[in-house]
Amino acid sequence: MILELIKEKPQISRSEISHKIGLHESSVKRRLKMMVDKGVIQRIGSDKGGCWQIK
Repeated sequence: MILELIKEKPQISRSEISHKIGLHESSVKRRLKMMVDKGVIQRIGSDKGGCWQIK
């Protein structure tokens, strides 16, 4: 579900993801980190002005 949200809006924030899927922001942060560590996604740019890229 997180990947679908990133596909729709690459610049989506953790708080937006949290709100849309009903998970606490810390849970979203952990899941995003796992995906980054596995090489599924990467963050391009800064935390505020950057976006997510699916590899």
